[in-house]
Amino acid sequence: MSSRLISEQEVVRSAHREAIGQEIIAWREWWGELCEFGNPHFGEMGDRLSALRQHLAVYFTQEKGSGSEAERAGRASGTTANRMREEQGALLAELDDLIARLHCREPDFESWSQARDEFEEILDRLLVSDE
Repeated sequence: MSSRLISEQEVVRSAHREAIGQEIIAWREWWGELCEFGNPHFGEMGDRLSALRQHLAVYFTQEKGSGSEAERAGRASGTTANRMREEQGALLAELDDLIARLHCREPDFESWSQARDEFEEILDRLLVSDE
């Protein structure tokens, strides 16, 4: 693979990371505003997480196509790459489940903050897996 192609792929990956980071920041700002008013919007939360999920899926797919930085540098084994893909798939599946529950007519959360806590747990794992 030429260094120019790798460089272009890194630009795309960086742009995806930045866009996802901005979405997370916007989500947290939205959450803060809702907390001030005390009015839960489960469906809207699901819509916002759906958009983030789509961007994550594109990022993960792009990462699979180009290989992770560690793989390209020859430092990661195939087992590590497979484990990373499995973790990414699990994160997307958990987001799908959370989004479906948020869009239910009667969401099954004990409280509004429980929905946020579940999403924050997914985010924590996402941030750890992306390091």
